Amino acid sequence: MDHATLTEAGISVIRQRGTAVFAGGVTTDVHLPYLTMLIKELNIKGSFMYPDFAPAHIVEMIRSGLLNLKALHPKTYILDQVNQAIAEAPQSRGLEYAILQP
Repeated sequence: MDHATLTEAGISVIRQRGTAVFAGGVTTDVHLPYLTMLIKELNIKGSFMYPDFAPAHIVEMIRSGLLNLKALHPKTYILDQVNQAIAEAPQSRGLEYAILQP
């Protein structure tokens, strides 16, 4: 099942006066059942990624201690280790991620 089909299926199960929020990801056109949207009085919202104020807000949350970055587990590789970083990437779990240093 493709992303458009899954998106359409999601819209079909929204309750009366419910809201569907699309946040990036689907790059194809999605069929919106116009009559169903009218009858059920649905709200459809979309955002490519995040609002323009989000990066500054996240930085402020980090500064104030509201966002704890200790849960993140970076693993650093030098540029010569790029093949090792790629090979180990599938084993990363949760909030583990790779940083490639020049």
